[in-house]
Amino acid sequence: MSVESLRSPREAFASPVRRGAREASATMTALLIALGVLLPIMRLVPVGGILVNFCAADVVMPLVLLALRRQWTRSRALGGWLLALWVVNLVSWSLSLSMLTPITFLRETMKVVTCYLYALVGYGIGSDARAEQLFVKSLAWSSVLIAVGAVSAYLVRQPAAFITDSRVVGSFTDPNAFAVFLAMQIALVGTFGFAWLAVPILLAGGLATLSRTGLISLTASVFLSSLHAGARRFLLIVAACALALVAAWGSFSSHSLFDRIGEYQSSLGYRQELWSLALGTGAKHPVFGVGRGNWESVTGSFEGAHNTFLQTIADTGFVGLMAFAGPVAFWLGAGMKRRATRAWAICVLVGLLGGLAIALDNFRLFWLAVGVLTAKLAVEVEAERAARAERWGQTAATVG
Repeated sequence: MSVESLRSPREAFASPVRRGAREASATMTALLIALGVLLPIMRLVPVGGILVNFCAADVVMPLVLLALRRQWTRSRALGGWLLALWVVNLVSWSLSLSMLTPITFLRETMKVVTCYLYALVGYGIGSDARAEQLFVKSLAWSSVLIAVGAVSAYLVRQPAAFITDSRVVGSFTDPNAFAVFLAMQIALVGTFGFAWLAVPILLAGGLATLSRTGLISLTASVFLSSLHAGARRFLLIVAACALALVAAWGSFSSHSLFDRIGEYQSSLGYRQELWSLALGTGAKHPVFGVGRGNWESVTGSFEGAHNTFLQTIADTGFVGLMAFAGPVAFWLGAGMKRRATRAWAICVLVGLLGGLAIALDNFRLFWLAVGVLTAKLAVEVEAERAARAERWGQTAATVG
């Protein structure tokens, strides 16, 4: 049996629903496209109250999860990681019961469980090439439309739902998060052959956020994606980036990204205070932290640490940081080594770079990307093992 046959759809690994998706099943196709389209606009449809983080994409997500149940139930490595993270959270909460309120516990549990479910959905999507293609294309085109609308509203200086404090936020409430969201997708669109159109628009949307964090994420995404795509696409993407930068310089000159870069010291000083506060909190509770949701009551700060890693130290201690970052770093290294998984590895890496200034604990695309990466790695590793076994078998037959 050859490696190519192993990489083709495995019937033993596929459920009837997956085979139906491969045959353009209307139900499965609709669910995947709906999830991809709704994910970028999820913040525009809040439910309110205690379900403030519940959105239309989260209504579709359980249906996709059930439809792909045969795939994600095989996610042993991913499932073990999510279980370990959940145990760390429970231990951290148990050590801070005096500060924990039922409302806080329920709110934080909903956030955690939702992101874990998105990771499992990602595993199911990554286990099927057609499902992956449908999802990425619908996600990218939906984001392109939002980016076009947001940039258009910004250029005409008209107040709109996409604009906050003269900065583009898209369907998010934070311009940094929207920029990172678009940067993560730049790593994916070239994989499916429409980078020449989508990349400039996504890049322009990211630059219009006037986000310094977004600039770092966008630059890393474009550079790494260009290297991955090859010389021909590299030139096209670089040309598109140059055009987008020229447009940014001319169109956003009244308060441009370049002005924001020059103002970094004032913002850096404020963030350094939050970072010091997070490190101080972690130093007082180094093992399991103060528990998710207890940051405000412990520190008195209404804002988080503006850094995923420092916030994790404060919330769940260094145990929580190692439980979160260790496996992700391992999967990133393995994903960057293999061409079939490199695009998703770049996507996750860009998300982690964004995590230096935003919170990833409720960033759904990041968790979904981690799930897809682990699924594609599982397929690649299985194929490599089978190929080695085949070579050993051929060697033994030759010697015999």
